[in-house]
Amino acid sequence: MAGWNADTAAGPLGAGTITVVEGSSFCISSPNGDIHPEHPHGLFVLDTRILSRWTVAINGQPLEPLAAETKEPYRTLIICRVPRADGYADSPLVVERLREVGAGIQEQITIRNYSMKQAECLISMQVDADFADLFEVKEARIQRQWEETRHVEGDSLAIRAAWQLPENPSTPPKGRPLHSGPVGWHLERERIGTSRSVLLELVVNGQTVASQEIHADGSEHEITFDIALELSSWIALRILRSVHTQPIFLELARKPIRTSRRSAQWLHDSVDSLWNAKAGFIRPTERTAAQDAYKAAKAAYLARREECDSD
Repeated sequence: MAGWNADTAAGPLGAGTITVVEGSSFCISSPNGDIHPEHPHGLFVLDTRILSRWTVAINGQPLEPLAAETKEPYRTLIICRVPRADGYADSPLVVERLREVGAGIQEQITIRNYSMKQAECLISMQVDADFADLFEVKEARIQRQWEETRHVEGDSLAIRAAWQLPENPSTPPKGRPLHSGPVGWHLERERIGTSRSVLLELVVNGQTVASQEIHADGSEHEITFDIALELSSWIALRILRSVHTQPIFLELARKPIRTSRRSAQWLHDSVDSLWNAKAGFIRPTERTAAQDAYKAAKAAYLARREECDSD
C-alpha cells in the first residue's frame, strides 16, 4: 500500500485518486468514487475512518471512471460509465456521483441512458465501517478486533462495534514507553498496566467528575453513572487518548449552558485566529461583510462570557 507522508497529506495513492475535504473531515476514493478498505481510502472524521467501504455496482459491474470535477473542496462530481455485458467498449449508460463531505458523507447518484433503447439497471451498494485510526490506515497496520453488529431499518444501516484489546500489549517503538506503541488516538494507549482494562471517564463541562474501569474484551458493557447537575451542562464520555463521544447538551430550567468564562474567552480569541487564516482567501467584494460577521461572532462570545457563573 502506498502510504501518506508525515504531514498527513495524500501521497502516491494511485493515479486519479479523488480527495474531498471539509474541516477535519475528508474522503479519499479511487477514480470511480469507490472506497476499498484494503487501500488507503475512506471517509475520515476527526482522524477516525468511519467509512471503510463504499462501492456502487450496476448490474453487478463496477463502474468505469471517465472524469471528475471538483466543484468545491468539499464537493466533487464523479462521472463513470457502466461496462457493457457483451464486452464492447462503448456504453450508453453514464453514472454521475455528486459527493459532498462534512460531518459525514452525502452522495447523489444519477444514471443517464444516452441510447434510444430502454435499459434495466440493478443498483447495488456495499457499505462498511472499521473505525480505524488515521495512522493505522496510512501505515497499513490495522489490527483492531471487535464484536460487530449490523441492523437495517427502513433506509438506514446501523453498524455497531465493541472494541477489544489483544491479550498482550503491542510492542512500542524502541526506547518509547509501553503506552506509546500506537500513534494517535488508540485504545492501546489507555491500557491499564498489562491488563485488558481501560478507564472510562464521565466529563461534565470539560471536567472529569466520575470514572469506571471496564474490561475491553470486545463485548458490549452497560455503564451507569449517578451524578447531580445543578446547572445546564454538556456531558460526554471518553477513554483518554483513545475515544471521545459527542457531547450531550442538557438544559435545566430552560437556561442556556453558561459554565466557563475561559471557554467563552477562548472562542472569542479563536475568531481572530480564524480571520488571520482565512482572510486572504475571501474575495475583496465580500471582505467587508465577512469582517462584520466575524465582529458579530466576537461580540456574541463576549456577551456569553459575561453570562457565565464561573471561570
